Amino acid sequence: MIKKLLTILFFISGSAMSQTPDSLLVEQKNYADSLFEAGNFYQSITEYKRLKFFDSDKTYENYADYKIGIAYKHGGFFNLSLKFLNDALYSARSEDEKLSAQIEITKTLILNRETDK
Repeated sequence: MIKKLLTILFFISGSAMSQTPDSLLVEQKNYADSLFEAGNFYQSITEYKRLKFFDSDKTYENYADYKIGIAYKHGGFFNLSLKFLNDALYSARSEDEKLSAQIEITKTLILNRETDK
């Protein structure tokens, strides 16, 4: 029994060590996306935050902030949504990313009845 467990642990640790950090980030992003697409917004928020934590190069920073903002909006947490959408706006690397964030910020302000802003 113990021999089987050690063998399984050996293979699991070997396969995890053979993955590059980039492939682990892609795997994390895909997992968070699958939760988001399934409508598990609160779980996806946790996974996107985990993605941001391990992404030392900030490759997915804008993407994760945007998705977290959208997930919070689906949950009715408009102030948190605005915080992350603003973070996505400031970390945008292209005009398309900026425009997407600005549109979602506007939609969230309307939902929150803050049209004066």
